[in-house]
Amino acid sequence: MLPPIDASVLEKNPQFAQFHKQLSLSILNSDGSTKQSAERKKASNTPSQEKLAAFQLYSARLRLLRCSLSEITCRVEELPEELLEVIEIISAQLNTPYFPSDWEILQEDVIYFEDHIKSIGKVVSDHLTSTALQLSKIIHCTDNVPAKSARSLISSLPQELATRRAETLEKQESLLSQRLALGQLACRILEAHKEYLETIIRFLEQSKHGNFSRGLKAQAEHLAALADIMDGKLQILESDAISQIYTPDVQSALCHYYNHLKDTITRLQQRRKTANEILGQYESAGPGMNEIASKYGQFQKEIEAARADIQRLGGQP
Repeated sequence: MLPPIDASVLEKNPQFAQFHKQLSLSILNSDGSTKQSAERKKASNTPSQEKLAAFQLYSARLRLLRCSLSEITCRVEELPEELLEVIEIISAQLNTPYFPSDWEILQEDVIYFEDHIKSIGKVVSDHLTSTALQLSKIIHCTDNVPAKSARSLISSLPQELATRRAETLEKQESLLSQRLALGQLACRILEAHKEYLETIIRFLEQSKHGNFSRGLKAQAEHLAALADIMDGKLQILESDAISQIYTPDVQSALCHYYNHLKDTITRLQQRRKTANEILGQYESAGPGMNEIASKYGQFQKEIEAARADIQRLGGQP
């Protein structure tokens, strides 16, 4: 993005002003990219660049799949616990440097993972669809989306993101121009205050009252009023800049998110209160009940471990 330049700098340097005008109008776009003709853009799309774009797309998809595998291990309950453990192991291995010896050790887990690839793929697909739907809800600032319109919202997500990104870039450029105008107005205000102070000093130096002193006083008051007007303009520009950042859509989205967090905190506090009551009941039963609960949990873990070993050996649980 081209940096904004103060108008006074351009006025004091006419050659640089001419160069900057040619640069911003004929050579570069507002985002800093070059203005190429259609033929040059077509010629720049070489096979190597097409291969690079295809590889970038493949890399992005691969990263999405890896992230999805890492997330479903702690969010999905419809898969067996043993399969979730294998997915967690494979996901951790995919996010670490490749060593053939590690994959040889995990050969059984890899085979088990491949045998259940269809069920894993369905869960990953549902997870990605849910994530895309949540992004669509955030963009459109809504919580209730009918099932029929959910797919259309997801399909329009790339175009909507591109549109929002273009709008953001335009607002950034507008904000930069307003910041430049704000700086220029601040300079003028400082100059007005300087003239005002100089007028006050000259007025105080006058030892006699008369038309000349009254004229100086009127001039000082005029400059003070001019400074107040410029200060008001400065506040208006500041308010406009803030209103462009915190649009009604952004405020509505923040309000929805605040209500969601408030409801979540209320539910968590209720669950903590219930858990504390149950824990108090167990503690009031005496040390015997605590020992029985501990042994029962240990027996349950041993039974689950034996059941998992039987399933691995091909037996019935």
